[in-house]
Amino acid sequence: MARSTLSASVLDTAPDAVLAVDDAGRVAGANRTAEAVFGRSADELAGMAIDDLVGVPHPGVARAAERPTSMLEEPEVALCRRLEVFGVRADGSRFPAQVILTRSDEEPPMTAWVRDLSGDAGAHAEAIRRKALLERAEHIAQAGSWQ
Repeated sequence: MARSTLSASVLDTAPDAVLAVDDAGRVAGANRTAEAVFGRSADELAGMAIDDLVGVPHPGVARAAERPTSMLEEPEVALCRRLEVFGVRADGSRFPAQVILTRSDEEPPMTAWVRDLSGDAGAHAEAIRRKALLERAEHIAQAGSWQ
């Protein structure tokens, strides 16, 4: 089996969403699981900013000016980064996610492996959910602050 055929087969059956990302931070390709996780076709995902799909803050902190730094902060330094973030589906709903961002010397240069933790009742997913609640509470507290 040719390498490209093997790669396509592996990616299309991967349990995690896989996004190929260019240096501008835009999706260059997506596997079938990514289509299901994000509720968008591969064609719709193509060209979207990775920061609009994963790394987004909890609702209530959704304004771009208040977002945390980019998923791609210092990408040339990090050959492999593991992040606990939130993803956003086509319908606007958010889900806890674990993202592994890898970098290679090939095109496209980055790959984001996105694991949807919304169905995970484990401690890891619960910690991400609690972090989101805390971020939202902090945002609400600041909105009512006189500072």
